[in-house]
Amino acid sequence: GVVDDCLFDDSSCSDMGVWATSFTNCRFAGADLSSSSFGAWYEGKGNLFQGVDFSRADLRGLATSTARYLGCDFSHARLDGVNFWQSTLVDCTFAGRLRDVVFDGRVLGDEKPDPNPMLNVDLSAAQLDGVNFRKVPFDNVKLPADPDVLPVSSVGKLDSALARVAGRDDVGAKVVRSRFGRMKLTLESGEPQVLINVRDLRRTSPQAESLARELLGISTH
Repeated sequence: GVVDDCLFDDSSCSDMGVWATSFTNCRFAGADLSSSSFGAWYEGKGNLFQGVDFSRADLRGLATSTARYLGCDFSHARLDGVNFWQSTLVDCTFAGRLRDVVFDGRVLGDEKPDPNPMLNVDLSAAQLDGVNFRKVPFDNVKLPADPDVLPVSSVGKLDSALARVAGRDDVGAKVVRSRFGRMKLTLESGEPQVLINVRDLRRTSPQAESLARELLGISTH
């Protein structure tokens, strides 16, 4: 189906399910779309959202495994816990707090044959909180100018930090060794870059956050 140039601002659309449908030039600004399903692959086709305004929408609990989002605005939308999985994101904008969101660039199954790129995505006005990027190249992603969020492409930088906490038995050091060790393995597997958000370590251990700041030369602010 095709839904074109329709206005759903501030509407209540929770638990909405759509399959093999294209939404073009539509607005869902401020709408309640919580627990909806946008991503199902149906009869060889996924959903398309092109030029759609999701600003301020409630998208918590959204299932969006294989949807395509082209030129969409997610500014200040509530996306807590959303996993974009194999969704395509091109020319999209995010702003405000992103909490426990997953952006996944991997092709994870045989059913969806095409890749799921993340291209020209603007996160410059977003606050990242537990955001996970999996196999996402950052050369086409505009990251926030946040001193706590540090892209790292050098295994040597992680090796240096790990050497300084080697043999330490305190909780902070253990958490840092675990987190930095996983990032090192990711780089060694061929990923060009990983993203360290030192605020994320606070959830596990405030001591780990402080230690990571010291090791990476990131000041407390």
